[in-house]
Amino acid sequence: MCSSDNLHVGAKVRVSIVTPVRNAQAQIARTMVSILTQDVFQDRTVELEYVIVDGQSTDGTLSVVEKTLSLMNAKVRLVSEPDRGMYDALSKGLRLTTGAIIGYLNAGDILYPGAIRAVVQALSIEDVSWITGTIAVISSDGITYSVQKPYRYLSKFIKWGAYGIQLPFIQQESTFWRHDLMELIDIDLLGTFRLAGDFYLWYKFSSQHKLFVVDALLGGFERKSGQLSEDLVGYRSEVQNIADPRSSGSCFALTLERVYWAFFFRVQTCANSGRDRIAMNDASQRFVICDNGNCHSVRRWLSSILSKFRV
Repeated sequence: MCSSDNLHVGAKVRVSIVTPVRNAQAQIARTMVSILTQDVFQDRTVELEYVIVDGQSTDGTLSVVEKTLSLMNAKVRLVSEPDRGMYDALSKGLRLTTGAIIGYLNAGDILYPGAIRAVVQALSIEDVSWITGTIAVISSDGITYSVQKPYRYLSKFIKWGAYGIQLPFIQQESTFWRHDLMELIDIDLLGTFRLAGDFYLWYKFSSQHKLFVVDALLGGFERKSGQLSEDLVGYRSEVQNIADPRSSGSCFALTLERVYWAFFFRVQTCANSGRDRIAMNDASQRFVICDNGNCHSVRRWLSSILSKFRV
């Protein structure tokens, strides 16, 4: 098993990416190409461990996978067998990962150019164990039509299940973590979820580690009709079975956080400030944890209010 200790300068890092898929012949090639063409994989400065777990597709998904691999002269670890759903497939794939960094991408979703370079840089920073990036949504033909920088993700609100219900989702396609966080999750339990497996992962990770926001386009979520993510009632039901209602603090604090998020989306000049963020340093051209010195006056004013309620 590869350890996140391998994220020191000069070491060749292995990144593991899992794609669970079933009957996605029209989408799978786009996802594969976005991963396989990452510059750090092409120049071999970062090693890719790519695991595709197919739920015994009945369309041409496997043929597309094989054709894409042949055209790109690439190799993946391919598993094709019946499963109980997406998170069962994901759990099978995660069991096979050995990389120092892990993430997963569903068929149709993409990684943006340079994403893995940014991920490796960000997760090489001391005390950064998991990250997420800019929220990006793409159409079924691959056009990015919505991009928003998230404000912040507080551990207590993650554990409460607020993100995705009262507050914006943590975008899974842009979320990566160090391998040692896998020790926090029950892989068998993950495989039983139908809708809220992502939340289960975030809940476990946030119990011990802060989620950092990277100011970069990492992954894009394909929005199309008929997705599991449309079942918000079912999602909320699963979240309630996992979440810790004691972790949230006051409802008033949550209300203020919702106001803060709404305001942040409108005042993106606040984007590059605060110790919750990782952004590109223009001088070094490296990702660093932000300095509070760039804080916008409006942000300072809102922070002073929120601090009174221990947010």
